[in-house]
Amino acid sequence: MRRLSVSVAFLLTAVVIGCGPGKELPDAVVRPKEVSSSAADPNGPAPAASEPAAKAVIDRALGAISGNDPTRLSKAKVAKVTYQGAVKTSPQNTDMTKASRVIETVWPSLALVADDFMGDFPNTAFYLRESQGWMRFGPKLNPETLPQVLGPVIRNDLGAWHWMMLGLPLSDPKAIVFGVAKKPGGTSVKVALPDRPVYLVTFDETSGLPVKSEYHPLENQLRVRKVFVMTEHKPVAGLLLPTKIEFTQNDLVAERWSSPNWEFPESIDPARFEQPKQ
Repeated sequence: MRRLSVSVAFLLTAVVIGCGPGKELPDAVVRPKEVSSSAADPNGPAPAASEPAAKAVIDRALGAISGNDPTRLSKAKVAKVTYQGAVKTSPQNTDMTKASRVIETVWPSLALVADDFMGDFPNTAFYLRESQGWMRFGPKLNPETLPQVLGPVIRNDLGAWHWMMLGLPLSDPKAIVFGVAKKPGGTSVKVALPDRPVYLVTFDETSGLPVKSEYHPLENQLRVRKVFVMTEHKPVAGLLLPTKIEFTQNDLVAERWSSPNWEFPESIDPARFEQPKQ
Protein backbone atom coordinates (compact mmCIF):
# COMPACT_ATOMS: atom_id res chain seq x y z
CA MET A 1 0.00 0.00 0.00
CA ARG A 2 1.20 3.51 -0.89
CA ARG A 3 0.21 6.64 1.05
CA LEU A 4 0.19 10.14 -0.36
CA SER A 5 -0.29 13.55 1.22
CA VAL A 6 -2.08 15.69 -1.35
CA SER A 7 -1.73 19.47 -1.36
CA VAL A 8 -4.93 20.86 -2.82
CA ALA A 9 -7.93 22.87 -1.63
CA PHE A 10 -7.54 23.25 2.11
CA LEU A 11 -5.44 20.11 2.58
CA LEU A 12 -1.80 21.14 2.61
CA THR A 13 -1.71 19.43 5.97
CA ALA A 14 -1.49 15.81 4.93
CA VAL A 15 -4.81 14.38 3.84
CA VAL A 16 -4.04 10.68 3.70
CA ILE A 17 -5.16 8.68 0.70
CA GLY A 18 -4.68 4.93 0.62
CA CYS A 19 -3.88 3.30 -2.69
CA GLY A 20 -4.46 -0.32 -3.47
CA PRO A 21 -3.33 -2.10 -6.64
CA GLY A 22 -6.38 -0.90 -8.56
CA LYS A 23 -5.93 2.83 -7.92
CA GLU A 24 -4.03 5.32 -10.05
CA LEU A 25 -3.08 8.55 -8.30
CA PRO A 26 -0.38 11.11 -9.12
CA ASP A 27 2.75 11.36 -7.01
CA ALA A 28 1.96 14.79 -5.55
CA VAL A 29 3.43 14.54 -2.09
CA VAL A 30 3.47 17.48 0.29
CA ARG A 31 4.75 17.30 3.83
CA PRO A 32 4.47 20.80 5.32
CA LYS A 33 7.31 21.80 7.59
CA GLU A 34 6.54 21.73 11.27
CA VAL A 35 5.94 25.18 12.70
CA SER A 36 5.54 23.97 16.25
CA SER A 37 4.19 21.03 18.14
CA SER A 38 0.79 21.06 19.80
CA ALA A 39 1.60 24.36 21.55
CA ALA A 40 -1.19 26.77 22.40
CA ASP A 41 -2.74 28.87 19.67
CA PRO A 42 -0.56 32.02 19.45
CA ASN A 43 -3.69 34.08 18.65
CA GLY A 44 -5.57 32.96 21.76
CA PRO A 45 -7.12 32.50 24.18
CA ALA A 46 -10.07 34.84 23.80
CA PRO A 47 -11.40 36.90 26.69
CA ALA A 48 -14.92 36.45 28.00
CA ALA A 49 -16.28 39.47 26.12
CA SER A 50 -15.41 41.70 23.19
CA GLU A 51 -13.26 44.78 23.70
CA PRO A 52 -14.84 48.13 22.70
CA ALA A 53 -11.85 49.21 20.60
CA ALA A 54 -11.94 45.96 18.65
CA LYS A 55 -15.71 46.21 18.21
CA ALA A 56 -15.27 49.67 16.68
CA VAL A 57 -12.84 48.29 14.07
CA ILE A 58 -15.23 45.45 13.24
CA ASP A 59 -18.24 47.78 12.95
CA ARG A 60 -16.30 49.96 10.53
CA ALA A 61 -15.32 46.91 8.45
CA LEU A 62 -18.91 45.67 8.27
CA GLY A 63 -20.03 49.09 7.10
CA ALA A 64 -17.30 49.16 4.47
CA ILE A 65 -18.17 45.69 3.16
CA SER A 66 -21.92 46.27 3.02
CA GLY A 67 -22.19 49.98 2.30
CA ASN A 68 -23.75 50.32 5.77
CA ASP A 69 -26.66 48.09 4.75
CA PRO A 70 -26.84 45.04 7.07
CA THR A 71 -29.42 43.35 4.82
CA ARG A 72 -26.67 42.82 2.24
CA LEU A 73 -24.73 40.74 4.75
CA SER A 74 -27.79 38.57 5.34
CA LYS A 75 -28.12 37.92 1.61
CA ALA A 76 -24.46 36.86 1.52
CA LYS A 77 -25.20 33.91 3.80
CA VAL A 78 -26.11 31.96 0.66
CA ALA A 79 -23.44 32.39 -1.98
CA LYS A 80 -21.78 30.85 -5.01
CA VAL A 81 -18.53 32.07 -6.55
CA THR A 82 -16.26 30.87 -9.36
CA TYR A 83 -12.55 31.72 -9.39
CA GLN A 84 -9.71 31.29 -11.86
CA GLY A 85 -6.29 30.63 -10.41
CA ALA A 86 -3.50 28.20 -9.66
CA VAL A 87 -2.58 25.69 -6.97
CA LYS A 88 0.78 24.26 -5.97
CA THR A 89 0.12 20.52 -6.14
CA SER A 90 3.66 19.40 -5.35
CA PRO A 91 6.69 20.98 -3.64
CA GLN A 92 8.89 19.35 -6.27
CA ASN A 93 7.32 21.59 -8.95
CA THR A 94 8.29 25.23 -9.23
CA ASP A 95 5.18 25.96 -11.30
CA MET A 96 1.63 26.05 -10.03
CA THR A 97 -1.15 24.11 -11.72
CA LYS A 98 -3.87 26.24 -13.31
CA ALA A 99 -7.33 25.57 -11.99
CA SER A 100 -10.84 26.95 -11.58
CA ARG A 101 -12.66 26.76 -8.27
CA VAL A 102 -16.38 26.85 -7.54
CA ILE A 103 -17.48 27.49 -3.94
CA GLU A 104 -21.09 27.10 -2.85
CA THR A 105 -21.90 27.92 0.75
CA VAL A 106 -24.65 28.44 3.26
CA TRP A 107 -23.31 30.16 6.37
CA PRO A 108 -22.20 28.87 8.81
CA SER A 109 -21.92 25.15 8.13
CA LEU A 110 -22.69 24.02 4.57
CA ALA A 111 -20.18 24.11 1.73
CA LEU A 112 -19.13 22.49 -1.53
CA VAL A 113 -15.72 23.39 -2.96
CA ALA A 114 -14.87 21.95 -6.39
CA ASP A 115 -11.52 22.42 -8.12
CA ASP A 116 -11.10 21.71 -11.82
CA PHE A 117 -7.42 21.33 -12.73
CA MET A 118 -5.80 21.71 -16.10
CA GLY A 119 -3.44 18.89 -17.02
CA ASP A 120 -3.18 15.45 -15.48
CA PHE A 121 -4.00 16.26 -11.86
CA PRO A 122 -7.40 14.81 -10.86
CA ASN A 123 -10.21 17.19 -10.02
CA THR A 124 -11.18 17.43 -6.36
CA ALA A 125 -14.30 18.28 -4.40
CA PHE A 126 -14.80 18.94 -0.70
CA TYR A 127 -18.14 18.73 1.08
CA LEU A 128 -19.02 20.29 4.44
CA ARG A 129 -22.20 19.56 6.35
CA GLU A 130 -22.20 20.85 9.92
CA SER A 131 -19.04 19.36 11.51
CA GLN A 132 -18.61 16.56 8.94
CA GLY A 133 -16.49 16.74 5.77
CA TRP A 134 -15.84 14.52 2.77
CA MET A 135 -13.38 14.60 -0.12
CA ARG A 136 -13.61 13.38 -3.69
CA PHE A 137 -10.28 12.81 -5.42
CA GLY A 138 -11.03 12.27 -9.07
CA PRO A 139 -14.18 10.14 -9.40
CA LYS A 140 -13.86 8.40 -6.03
CA LEU A 141 -14.68 9.30 -2.48
CA ASN A 142 -11.61 9.19 -0.26
CA PRO A 143 -12.52 6.54 2.33
CA GLU A 144 -9.59 7.20 4.67
CA THR A 145 -10.29 10.85 5.45
CA LEU A 146 -12.36 10.86 8.62
CA PRO A 147 -15.41 13.15 8.24
CA GLN A 148 -15.06 14.52 11.78
CA VAL A 149 -11.42 15.45 11.05
CA LEU A 150 -11.88 16.91 7.57
CA GLY A 151 -15.02 18.89 8.40
CA PRO A 152 -13.32 21.41 10.73
CA VAL A 153 -10.44 21.91 8.25
CA ILE A 154 -12.85 22.93 5.49
CA ARG A 155 -14.98 25.04 7.84
CA ASN A 156 -12.00 26.85 9.36
CA ASP A 157 -10.37 27.65 6.02
CA LEU A 158 -13.60 28.99 4.55
CA GLY A 159 -14.06 31.07 7.68
CA ALA A 160 -10.63 32.61 7.22
CA TRP A 161 -11.25 34.03 3.75
CA HIS A 162 -14.48 33.15 1.90
CA TRP A 163 -16.85 33.91 4.78
CA MET A 164 -14.49 36.52 6.23
CA MET A 165 -14.53 38.68 3.10
CA LEU A 166 -18.34 38.57 3.22
CA GLY A 167 -18.24 39.81 6.81
CA LEU A 168 -20.13 36.84 8.22
CA PRO A 169 -17.76 35.78 11.04
CA LEU A 170 -17.40 39.46 11.97
CA SER A 171 -21.15 39.96 12.27
CA ASP A 172 -21.86 36.72 14.12
CA PRO A 173 -23.43 37.48 17.53
CA LYS A 174 -21.22 34.81 19.10
CA ALA A 175 -17.99 36.42 17.87
CA ILE A 176 -15.62 37.80 20.50
CA VAL A 177 -13.24 40.42 19.11
CA PHE A 178 -10.16 41.67 20.97
CA GLY A 179 -6.47 42.50 20.75
CA VAL A 180 -6.42 45.61 18.54
CA ALA A 181 -2.93 46.30 17.21
CA LYS A 182 -1.39 48.52 14.57
CA LYS A 183 0.28 46.61 11.73
CA PRO A 184 2.28 47.76 8.68
CA GLY A 185 -0.75 46.93 6.50
CA GLY A 186 -3.40 48.40 8.79
CA THR A 187 -5.11 47.56 12.06
CA SER A 188 -5.43 43.97 13.26
CA VAL A 189 -8.13 42.45 15.45
CA LYS A 190 -8.43 38.91 16.81
CA VAL A 191 -11.76 37.23 16.05
CA ALA A 192 -12.88 34.21 18.08
CA LEU A 193 -15.89 32.02 17.34
CA PRO A 194 -16.95 28.82 19.13
CA ASP A 195 -15.17 25.65 17.95
CA ARG A 196 -12.84 27.55 15.61
CA PRO A 197 -9.25 28.76 15.88
CA VAL A 198 -8.80 32.46 16.59
CA TYR A 199 -8.43 34.51 13.39
CA LEU A 200 -6.03 37.45 13.33
CA VAL A 201 -7.62 39.78 10.78
CA THR A 202 -5.94 42.90 9.39
CA PHE A 203 -8.10 45.76 8.12
CA ASP A 204 -6.90 48.39 5.66
CA GLU A 205 -6.33 51.70 7.41
CA THR A 206 -7.98 53.76 4.67
CA SER A 207 -10.95 51.65 3.60
CA GLY A 208 -11.53 49.59 6.75
CA LEU A 209 -11.87 46.44 4.63
CA PRO A 210 -10.34 43.07 5.65
CA VAL A 211 -7.13 42.46 3.70
CA LYS A 212 -5.41 39.65 5.61
CA SER A 213 -6.48 36.73 7.76
CA GLU A 214 -4.04 34.57 9.69
CA TYR A 215 -4.66 31.61 11.98
CA HIS A 216 -2.83 28.67 13.52
CA PRO A 217 -4.96 25.50 13.55
CA LEU A 218 -3.80 22.25 15.07
CA GLU A 219 -3.85 19.71 12.24
CA ASN A 220 -2.38 16.23 12.31
CA GLN A 221 -1.05 17.06 15.77
CA LEU A 222 1.00 19.96 14.39
CA ARG A 223 0.40 23.69 14.79
CA VAL A 224 0.43 25.21 11.29
CA ARG A 225 0.30 28.83 10.12
CA LYS A 226 -2.20 29.74 7.41
CA VAL A 227 -2.44 33.19 5.85
CA PHE A 228 -4.95 34.53 3.34
CA VAL A 229 -4.23 37.89 1.69
CA MET A 230 -7.26 39.56 0.05
CA THR A 231 -6.72 42.53 -2.27
CA GLU A 232 -8.19 44.68 -5.06
CA HIS A 233 -11.71 45.04 -3.66
CA LYS A 234 -14.48 45.88 -6.10
CA PRO A 235 -18.27 46.33 -5.77
CA VAL A 236 -20.36 43.18 -6.26
CA ALA A 237 -24.12 43.18 -5.59
CA GLY A 238 -23.76 46.01 -3.11
CA LEU A 239 -20.76 44.47 -1.33
CA LEU A 240 -17.09 45.45 -1.59
CA LEU A 241 -15.23 42.17 -2.12
CA PRO A 242 -11.62 41.27 -2.98
CA THR A 243 -10.85 40.09 -6.48
CA LYS A 244 -7.44 38.58 -5.68
CA ILE A 245 -6.63 36.03 -2.97
CA GLU A 246 -3.29 34.44 -2.10
CA PHE A 247 -3.03 31.59 0.39
CA THR A 248 0.22 30.60 2.08
CA GLN A 249 0.86 27.86 4.59
CA ASN A 250 4.01 27.91 6.67
CA ASP A 251 5.35 30.63 4.33
CA LEU A 252 4.79 28.45 1.24
CA VAL A 253 2.55 30.00 -1.44
CA ALA A 254 -0.08 27.35 -2.06
CA GLU A 255 -2.97 28.97 -3.93
CA ARG A 256 -3.73 32.12 -5.93
CA TRP A 257 -7.25 33.06 -7.06
CA SER A 258 -8.69 35.94 -9.08
CA SER A 259 -11.52 37.01 -11.40
CA PRO A 260 -14.38 35.96 -9.10
CA ASN A 261 -17.89 35.62 -10.51
CA TRP A 262 -20.36 35.94 -7.61
CA GLU A 263 -23.97 34.83 -7.29
CA PHE A 264 -26.24 35.24 -4.27
CA PRO A 265 -29.22 32.94 -4.81
CA GLU A 266 -32.21 32.79 -2.50
CA SER A 267 -31.26 29.23 -1.55
CA ILE A 268 -29.15 26.22 -2.49
CA ASP A 269 -30.57 22.70 -2.41
CA PRO A 270 -29.32 21.13 0.86
CA ALA A 271 -28.72 17.89 -1.04
CA ARG A 272 -25.71 19.59 -2.65
CA PHE A 273 -23.89 19.30 0.68
CA GLU A 274 -24.71 15.71 1.58
CA GLN A 275 -22.10 13.00 1.78
CA PRO A 276 -21.25 12.09 -1.83
CA LYS A 277 -21.94 8.56 -2.97
CA GLN A 278 -19.08 6.22 -3.65
